[in-house]
Amino acid sequence: MVVMLHGIKRDQADVTANDVTVKDFKQMMNDLKEQGFEAINATQMADFIDHNARIPARSVLLIQDDRRTPENYNDHFRPLYEKWGWPVVNAWISLEDSIRTQTCLEI
Repeated sequence: MVVMLHGIKRDQADVTANDVTVKDFKQMMNDLKEQGFEAINATQMADFIDHNARIPARSVLLIQDDRRTPENYNDHFRPLYEKWGWPVVNAWISLEDSIRTQTCLEI
C-alpha cells in the first residue's frame, strides 16, 4: 500500500483537503502498525515491482510530497524510524525537468 502525505498540520484550522492533522497522522501510523504493516523504502518497492523481490506481506510505502524542512522529518517521521525502523520517501516535482523525482530518506 502507498500512503502519500502532502502536509501534516498542527491545527485543524490549517488543514486543507490535501493535509492531515498531527493527531490524525499519529493515529494512522499507529493503526497501520497495529494492523501488522511494515514500512518499506523506494528501493524495496522498485525491486518488488521489477523482480518480484520479497517484501513484508503487509507493506506500506510512506511518501512525503513536496520538499519539506528537516524539522518536518524530525517532528513526524524520525519517531517512526527510531521506534519501528520505518523509512519515508521524500517526493517532489522537479522544476528543472518537470518529472517526478524521488529520494529515499533513511533518517
